[in-house]
Amino acid sequence: MMLLAIISCLLLGLGAAYIGLMPPEVAVFVNEAPFYCLCAMLFIVGYGMGQDKNTLRGLFKENAFVFLVPVGTIIGTLVGGLLAGLILPLGIRESMAVAGGFGWYTYSAVYLAEMHSADLGAIAFLSNVSREMLAIILIPAVVRFFGAYPAVSICGATSMDVTLPLLAHYAGSKIGAAAFLHGAVLSFVTPLLLPLLIGF
Repeated sequence: MMLLAIISCLLLGLGAAYIGLMPPEVAVFVNEAPFYCLCAMLFIVGYGMGQDKNTLRGLFKENAFVFLVPVGTIIGTLVGGLLAGLILPLGIRESMAVAGGFGWYTYSAVYLAEMHSADLGAIAFLSNVSREMLAIILIPAVVRFFGAYPAVSICGATSMDVTLPLLAHYAGSKIGAAAFLHGAVLSFVTPLLLPLLIGF
């Protein structure tokens, strides 16, 4: 349902711009709005992380290996972006920046569109939405054949929200704290990493 709403808003925006629905003075505000939207989004994510005190306390009861899972996800994702950049005409820096969204399409797409180009923002949106959708489809099989932690890793930043119920269902409720930590770390790293990858 959320994905449908996001795609619908994107299509409405494209349609409104194409037919010139908004007056010029409103269009100027639209160019500045993404920055404020990103700040609000980061505040909400941080608030949500701080609000769930039980989950935060539960993180420290897990074994030390859970702290290596987000590190492995970051390294694996960026290496994948690097390899894609060597193959695709997109370019290494741009490809790694797209991968560096870690599935957080609502942030990475807007940021890259604002700081680089609308084309790269669109690619980031499609790439990171695809990561979330593939994770939703693959979680049962990955848990069965490879285990819980690889399933958490493929979810990227969404392991703390959208894909968390699926992870808990197929991997057990005990994976919840590790999944939350994984998503929280990636959500924290993404706004720091993208400027380094794509430039300020």
